[in-house]
Amino acid sequence: MFEGEKAGLEAIIATGTVPCPRPNNIYDNGDGPGSIFVMEHLELRNLDQHAAALGEAVASLHLHNSRLMLREKKNDGRIGGSHHVTLEENGEEEETQRSVSQFGFGTTTCLGYLALDNTWSDDWVDFFVRQRLKPKVDYIEQKWGDRTLIELWPRLVRHIPRLFRGIDRITPALLHGDLHGGNVAETATGPVIYDPACFYGHHELELAATQDFVDFNQEFFPAYHRLIPRAEGFDEREKLYKIFCYLNYWSHFGPKYKDEVIALSTELLAN
Repeated sequence: MFEGEKAGLEAIIATGTVPCPRPNNIYDNGDGPGSIFVMEHLELRNLDQHAAALGEAVASLHLHNSRLMLREKKNDGRIGGSHHVTLEENGEEEETQRSVSQFGFGTTTCLGYLALDNTWSDDWVDFFVRQRLKPKVDYIEQKWGDRTLIELWPRLVRHIPRLFRGIDRITPALLHGDLHGGNVAETATGPVIYDPACFYGHHELELAATQDFVDFNQEFFPAYHRLIPRAEGFDEREKLYKIFCYLNYWSHFGPKYKDEVIALSTELLAN
């Protein structure tokens, strides 16, 4: 869990888009249980004044890989062009980065206490169904054996590809992976995010969890969508992505989230 969190923080920091605590090291807890993850101390307070700045920063995080791809494409048109892209900030060169063309992540990360299958995939819809939704459905079936969910699942799987017909191409975006009100804050100078479950995925998935927390929605979303406008079919895909969020809550906290999963699934299948 800590190794995945450390890798996620390092990946976010490498983009230079959203401030987050710099990881230090992971230590075994001596003879006691568990481990200890040491990271940079920040003076955090509840997100208030910097909600719009957070929206812009998260949009920039989601656009970072696309921008790398564009720069690489320009490099390919030059004699001796390279896929490596050197980013510059404040007149100083930063470490050379390469874009990512697949969905997944280089190491296992955890959403809550459950591990995510981040095996690389070329197809987002297949990745989302097989490596995000299905493991949650299987976990719930094994633990609670819910018949309604089991019966809805095959119909939902057949329906999902229709929700992406209006999108020509989904470019992998680095996601925080668990961006809700409990994992954002601010310092005196700007917003901060932490406790990531990073992977490269569809940027719209990131927005689904944030909708459930009204503490920063009013300024966050307009700022975000100024940089990344809503695409055709956004509202229906948002329901799909909320199903994943509620399946995750159900996996961690029990069937009290069943009604949301069933209602959203039924609504999607009715259209």
